[in-house]
Amino acid sequence: TLHIIGNGFDLAHGIASTYKDSKIMLGNMAPIYVNKVVVYGHSLSEVDMPYFHEIAKKVTDDCKWYFSIHYDDICSKDKALKHIYSVIKSLGLKQCNCHTFKM
Repeated sequence: TLHIIGNGFDLAHGIASTYKDSKIMLGNMAPIYVNKVVVYGHSLSEVDMPYFHEIAKKVTDDCKWYFSIHYDDICSKDKALKHIYSVIKSLGLKQCNCHTFKM
């Protein structure tokens, strides 16, 4: 299982020094043979997508993905789920292999 833990704030609103080139970090890495990726407390903002695209390229097609979501009410739950669905689509993941859980 690969665990990915967010740092508690949206990097899109952070400072430039927080930028990391995911192609340099992950580009030369061999494929990851894991059966599960669990993403905890991550905003999954646009600036994070290159990192997640590189991970998605490295894991097998049958890998299960689990995304934490945070919401306080039904409106914020719907917004969080729509965002996760757009991330799943963007990463080219199979929806049947993706799940959410509330933190």
